[in-house]
Amino acid sequence: MTPAKRKKQTCPPLPAGCSPARWAAYTVLSSVLAGEELDAPEAIRHWSVVLGLSDADRRLCSAIVLNVLRNLLTLDYQIRQFTRAKASSISPSVRNLLLMIAAQRHFFDRVPVYAAVYDAVEIAKALRLPAVAVRFINAVGRRLASQEKLIYPPASNLAYHLSIRWSLPRWFVQILLGTYGESATAQLVATINDEPRAAVRVNTLRTTPQQLAEQWAASGIHAHASEYVHEALVLDSARDLAEALAHGTFREGFFYVQDEASQVVSHALDPRPGELILDLCAAPGGKATHLAELSRGLATIHATDRDSNRLAKLEENLVRLQTSAVEVKPFEDIERLAQRKAQCYDAVLVDAPCSALGTVRRHPEVRWRVSPPILPGLAATQRSLLSLAARLVRPGGRLVYATCSPLPQENHEVIETFLKSSKGFILDPPRQLSILAPSQENAIFSSWPHHPHLDGFCIAVLRRQAD
Repeated sequence: MTPAKRKKQTCPPLPAGCSPARWAAYTVLSSVLAGEELDAPEAIRHWSVVLGLSDADRRLCSAIVLNVLRNLLTLDYQIRQFTRAKASSISPSVRNLLLMIAAQRHFFDRVPVYAAVYDAVEIAKALRLPAVAVRFINAVGRRLASQEKLIYPPASNLAYHLSIRWSLPRWFVQILLGTYGESATAQLVATINDEPRAAVRVNTLRTTPQQLAEQWAASGIHAHASEYVHEALVLDSARDLAEALAHGTFREGFFYVQDEASQVVSHALDPRPGELILDLCAAPGGKATHLAELSRGLATIHATDRDSNRLAKLEENLVRLQTSAVEVKPFEDIERLAQRKAQCYDAVLVDAPCSALGTVRRHPEVRWRVSPPILPGLAATQRSLLSLAARLVRPGGRLVYATCSPLPQENHEVIETFLKSSKGFILDPPRQLSILAPSQENAIFSSWPHHPHLDGFCIAVLRRQAD
């Protein structure tokens, strides 16, 4: 999903005696939940700079925002226990302040909750909300502050229970139940609000995982080898990741931040020295540069993207990682090749734009951005890109389709439609992906539900049969 352009936003001066962290958290939540920001971590970074937050205040702001976004339905359910007002009658400003109070009551150990109520009231006054709204926030906020434990609906309606318990849209839970079954779904969603693993891909054209880990250890940065991908390191904490990004090894291009499941996609394509390879949806460049590394810099990688504005970030990463094997191509040039059915590539990767629901642990706001009506449009785009890519694969060549979504509408159904309409292609499950268990149908590989702590990727390898 592409981040929305930030609108010019201003906020009133910080209320006297109010926590800067809570003021910033309210500002970020208001923009994210209103749809003005599509990337919560980026919004946190932006407003932390604008409001001049200290490191401690930035961390508290981030914790409040992410806990609200991860637990939105759970928190809304608690608020409903203490008010007779219909949810639709509560203004967004009032709701956001109550959500912040509820989050601090139930998901923070060392935050004085009555300070959260006080700051919410002061923010409401600074926003010049009506006096009745200020009194409402104070009254409901105090009830939330004294709530002993979270309340959930009964499990007799499993989809609704899991939706409120783990704060996921009910339609999404229903799809997971239909895809994975009750037991696997319950185990998966129970991890969905955990902190994501902080993984990086080591640039093996410049160093080795062991050498990079030793350099970091000398600077007090703690990381260990991934049990899934041999060129990946997993940082022990978010703080270790932040310190790694500030370390000279980042500027020198020794690593790229990338979830392990995302790294598996390039392994599925299995790039080889001497091949001509296309990454059709390449920005910001994580997989294109990985393909170059896996082929020891000896393949020629063409990288393009429909969104020309995102190619600048791709080129920036090519410079930082010093990846000379990747050449950026205008999307229009690739389209012209496809129109001529130029079957010139040994392998093509389609890391398709998608709902990104498999990254919900990393981007908790995504669950509130996606709804069933947008899925047919996404699937149409995915089918179009797959069809374009198919015209570029040589006989005997590979076509890898991947999404960071667990939804069948974006994976199995897209592949089934493609196979029915594209003669000469067959599914060719990559046996080297031992970490991913195949689904029951079509041999499409998925990191969920077997590895719920990774991002939820689906991967299909298709091969054009030789003439």
